[in-house]
Amino acid sequence: MQTRLNVAGALMVSVTTNEISAAVAIDAAAVAQLLGISQSHFFALLRMGRFGPMARRLGRAKRYSRSEVLAWFEAGCPSRAHWQAEKGVKS
Repeated sequence: MQTRLNVAGALMVSVTTNEISAAVAIDAAAVAQLLGISQSHFFALLRMGRFGPMARRLGRAKRYSRSEVLAWFEAGCPSRAHWQAEKGVKS
């Protein structure tokens, strides 16, 4: 993991692919990297209900199950409603 400051002086953390593949719970940036999409596209998918896996809270942080993200992708990227119905989760 590397840390650096961006132009505004905020701390940025970049994660390597090896660190993502070893993690059980990953953040939104790592999900986007894992799927090969931009973070803004990932957040658009969330807003539109097109990303199936739900985040879990770990304190103030939201994390996604890496294995569930991969299973969702292998299932053809169904909408959130369809993915939750397949899993038998009630909304």
